[in-house]
Amino acid sequence: MKPDFLPSWKPRKRWGQHFLRDAELARRIAALTEAKPGDRIIEIGPGTGSLTRWLLERTPQVTAVEVDAEAVAHLRHLFPELDVRHLDVRRLDWESLLGEHGGRVILCGNLPYYLSGYLIRTALRLRNRLQAAVFMLQREVAERLVSVPGRKSYGTLSVLAQLWSRPSLCLRVAPGAFYPPPEVESAVVRLLFDRPPLPVADQTIEHLLRRAFGQRRKTLRNNFKRLDPPLPEELLARWGGYRAEELPPEIFLEMALAYEEILRCRERKP
Repeated sequence: MKPDFLPSWKPRKRWGQHFLRDAELARRIAALTEAKPGDRIIEIGPGTGSLTRWLLERTPQVTAVEVDAEAVAHLRHLFPELDVRHLDVRRLDWESLLGEHGGRVILCGNLPYYLSGYLIRTALRLRNRLQAAVFMLQREVAERLVSVPGRKSYGTLSVLAQLWSRPSLCLRVAPGAFYPPPEVESAVVRLLFDRPPLPVADQTIEHLLRRAFGQRRKTLRNNFKRLDPPLPEELLARWGGYRAEELPPEIFLEMALAYEEILRCRERKP
């Protein structure tokens, strides 16, 4: 492995900085975006620019969001053409940024582990404005996105990711690919947002999943006991004896559609 783009400053633990130093790995991650010259990429946490370098080779339209002032200065010196936004991604006005240019955007980044859950959910929420998201994550988090029923890692995030995108675990990454090396293994996951919109509100699916996975050892019938209004008995007779972790995403979609119909009927009653 050839070391590349090492920082000239001390990495900050409070920002979870583990800089990608493997140039070939950075090139492979950039290739996973499948970005073309006319596409726009938002890179989260570019750090020293090891991945930025390869993203810019694919398209000049890269916006980098970075919280570290020293990294910002480094990036502006290294890539004068790069659009660098100096701010915490949690304070980013996504609607404004996505609205600056037409078309769907690609998200990419070596994510700080403490922000990975937030950023995955953000990407899923913004899926209608995105082409794809390519993220470096803690391996356990990446595996949750692609997990299947029956596995301990299968849960709410698995169902949402698989209903709202097409997730794939693309690369496994050893700690030595970073400086400083983290204490855990990492993985690169890609979410493709090419699924047709679902005929059910996001809030409905999320509400049912919170109940379903609230107590994993209990059956759906037990977890849905206090659901108001209740699900149709026909559905509970079919699936109520299972635990949430045993059922595939499409079953939860079926439940959400039925639940919305019950809500509509309730609203129509005088």
